[in-house]
Amino acid sequence: EKYDGVEYPAHIKCAIPSEKDRFTSAPSAAQRKDWCQRPLRTKGDINGDGIVDSQDYASYIRIVNGSKVNPNFIPDVNGDGVVSPEDRDIVVRTLRSSF
Repeated sequence: EKYDGVEYPAHIKCAIPSEKDRFTSAPSAAQRKDWCQRPLRTKGDINGDGIVDSQDYASYIRIVNGSKVNPNFIPDVNGDGVVSPEDRDIVVRTLRSSF
């Protein structure tokens, strides 16, 4: 699921972002596979619970501020291989549309 008007790469990467040291442990092959198959990933479901909510936003904030997170949490929601403000914008857009 993608938003119209949001620039996603031509090929959305199913790779762990370059900030691997931001995780409490290295993501396993199963965790990476799960991430690639998450239907709401491109709309901001960072923690993989099937909904986009304030917990996803809080996870993004923790990651960009240097905290380590669970390896199931994948903050690169636009699939460009890095955690960036564009990822935050997607999460915020989803949160705003739910009100």
